[in-house]
Amino acid sequence: MKELVLLLTFSQPDADKLAGLGIVRLVERQFELAMAIALAVKALVQQYCSEVKIKWPNDIYVGDHKVAGILIQNILRGNHVSAVVAGIGLNCNQTIFPAELPNPVSMAQCAGRNFDLEEIRIRCSLALETMYDRWQLGDIMNIRSEYTASLYRYNQFFLYRNSSTGHILNARMTGITQEGKLVLEEQTGCLHAFDIKEVEFLPHRSKVD
Repeated sequence: MKELVLLLTFSQPDADKLAGLGIVRLVERQFELAMAIALAVKALVQQYCSEVKIKWPNDIYVGDHKVAGILIQNILRGNHVSAVVAGIGLNCNQTIFPAELPNPVSMAQCAGRNFDLEEIRIRCSLALETMYDRWQLGDIMNIRSEYTASLYRYNQFFLYRNSSTGHILNARMTGITQEGKLVLEEQTGCLHAFDIKEVEFLPHRSKVD
């Protein structure tokens, strides 16, 4: 096995932090937890690799290549959140990837050596525990600031495609909204907020920076 896959479940009473909230606040709290988890995985990877960033909303990149992905889902019981499940897939020792994956990389390729998966699992668990404790204690302002500063392409002009209109934007990433939408600013100063799957990252960098 060359890929580390972790499945985390935050259940009662932890899920009570998400239960009973209005829909807007629920989305905000979900994204706050997602930020904390992404920062934990980033902290793990950067122990071994350089140029580690978070590609919005929750992929972990080394340079321009994806080393990890995170998927977070709610488990509902009636109208309430009974648990939050986070799945983390981390490329550890792979050197060969399926051709359909556009830009994968592994920690082994970055570090030039193989890793013991049990050691990585323990280190990942410790990093997750640290960030989860901060989320529980309400350290949201600092978590949000660290997440924003860690974003892939942050404050640099690149090309993006509006998925609904096909329009190409020459814009820079300036931050995220409270509910986790990506904020892009065009050269004209026009601001756009995109939800997941509403915007596509294009590989080309703008000539303006």
